[in-house]
Amino acid sequence: MNPFINPDCGNEIIRCSQISEPQILELIRQRLGDVSPSSPQGIGDDCAVFDPPPGELLLLTTDPVVHGVHFDNSHPPGAVGAKLLKRNLSDIAAMGGKPGPALLAIAMGPDLRLDWLGEFIDGLAKACAQYEVPLAGGDITSAKHNTFTATLTQTGYALHPVTRKGAVAEASIWVTGQLGGSLPSNKHLDFKPRLEEGQWLAAQDTLLSMTDLSDGIAKDVLGLLPKGTQAHLELSSIPVAEDADNLYSALTDGEDYELLFTLAPNNCLEEWPFSTPVTLIGTIAEGSPEGILVNQADGKPLDTHRGYEHFS
Repeated sequence: MNPFINPDCGNEIIRCSQISEPQILELIRQRLGDVSPSSPQGIGDDCAVFDPPPGELLLLTTDPVVHGVHFDNSHPPGAVGAKLLKRNLSDIAAMGGKPGPALLAIAMGPDLRLDWLGEFIDGLAKACAQYEVPLAGGDITSAKHNTFTATLTQTGYALHPVTRKGAVAEASIWVTGQLGGSLPSNKHLDFKPRLEEGQWLAAQDTLLSMTDLSDGIAKDVLGLLPKGTQAHLELSSIPVAEDADNLYSALTDGEDYELLFTLAPNNCLEEWPFSTPVTLIGTIAEGSPEGILVNQADGKPLDTHRGYEHFS
């Protein structure tokens, strides 16, 4: 469904500019239903008020969905709304956290279809209910024609948040799920954030570092490397998805939303209580030049070292 209305299409479809801001807000409130608590925990005041769980640290992340970047006219608006939440929850999962309340900000053009917006909110509300995320409020603002950007600020909690910076030389590199082909398979819309897996991993003494795969291993693994090291990958072990074109696709496509993590040297996962596949794909090794990918089989640098780049 095209989110926007051609000026000459007639009056059978209502655009957002044809109703008032309070009416749009009321539509959003009604569509959210029970996932938006009463004020002051939800919509209705200048800020939402809530208490973090005792002894846990607060996590904060934010990610948008932008028309023409993260989705297009072929994608159902409800699936786009769900994606907005789930890509934020993937960040929470990568820190080993549990999700808390979220805030929604929308910038939309006057030609945005009101029915498209309603279905977007429905998808977001359904995902919030599934993952028990209260939608505490947010903001809407006008933008240029043919514009829709929704940004979620997601909170979370963790007793011991896991960062990207704990790895050491000789640590092993692991990944959940299968990689590549996220666009043709629509995995970038239809995925499950690895919250349970992330929380379980965070409780393991052998876990050193973790991140989620949003831009592809070729880029994201570099963020786990300490100074003076390289990522030596066993290419034959990379779990390539059926819809991926090839190994290069699995390394660089991005939007896999799997967990990439490292374990302490000489350790492995002696148990894995999930149906989600998990694979050992390489090790961190001292070497120069630092911060590169190396084919573990022959010791040669890989000819790809970049995943998705936002400005190229």
